[in-house]
Amino acid sequence: MHGGAIGWKSRFIDSMDGVTESKLIDVIAAMNKRGIRVHAAFNTCRVDRKTIYKPHRRGSQFVDVHNPEFQSFISDLVAECAELPVDGVCIDYFRTDDYTSPARNDASIETIVRMTYGKVKRIKPECVVSSTTTPYLDITHPQLKRTGRKAIRWANNGYQDILFDMNYGNRIGVYGDPPDMGVIYKARKLTNVPVVVMVSSYKKDKKGKPVPTDSVQFARVLDTVFNEENIAIYTGWLFTNEHAALTRQTHGQN
Repeated sequence: MHGGAIGWKSRFIDSMDGVTESKLIDVIAAMNKRGIRVHAAFNTCRVDRKTIYKPHRRGSQFVDVHNPEFQSFISDLVAECAELPVDGVCIDYFRTDDYTSPARNDASIETIVRMTYGKVKRIKPECVVSSTTTPYLDITHPQLKRTGRKAIRWANNGYQDILFDMNYGNRIGVYGDPPDMGVIYKARKLTNVPVVVMVSSYKKDKKGKPVPTDSVQFARVLDTVFNEENIAIYTGWLFTNEHAALTRQTHGQN
C-alpha cells in the first residue's frame, strides 16, 4: 500500500495521482467473494519513487525513522487503512540501514510500531496487526540487531498480533529447499503470538530479476510445511495458476 502497488485516496497524502479508493476496495471485495481475508501490507520505511519522505542520507533506501513527523505520518496512514473493510494490516520494511546508533534505532522503530498498533486498535479493535520479519534471527543476527528490527520484542511488549517469518529472505524455501522450521520453533518459544511460516512463490534469476519459482519446487516446499496449521505465501505479483492449483491441492483453502 502506497509502496507502488495498490492504494486508496488518503487524507494524509495530497498528491497520489491516479490512486483512487476503488482500487483497494475492489481488491477487498474480490477477495472476500472468494472467502479470502485481506491484510493490507505496507512498505513503511523504505524509500521508493512515490515516497513523500526522503532518504535519511544520500544513497540510503530508508527514511529517517527518528523523525517525529514521519513517525506520526506512517502510523496515521496505516491506521487510516484500518477504517476500510480490511481484516488486518501488515507492516513490512519496518527498519533502517543506519548502523551508527543501534539503541536509538531500537527505540525509534518500536515507537512507530507502538504508535501504529495503538491507533489501529482504537479505530478497529478486531483488526489484526502483523509484520513480516525473521523473528528469531532479528534478535540473534548482529547486522539485524543494528537495524531496529526486534519483532519478538514488539510482540512481547503487546504491539503485534502475528509475526510472519520471511524464510525467503535467506534463500530458504525459494529454490525448493525446505524452510528452516527449527528457527521458527525457536521464535515461537520466545513469544506468545503466532509465528507463521512464509514461503515464496518466486526467486531471482542470475541477473537479479524476480521470476516464478518452478511449480515442482514450490510443491516440494509446501510439502515440508503441510502439517502447519497456517502458512503464508509471499507472492509479490508472481503467483501462477500452477502455484494456485498446487496450494489448493496441498494445503486446502487456508
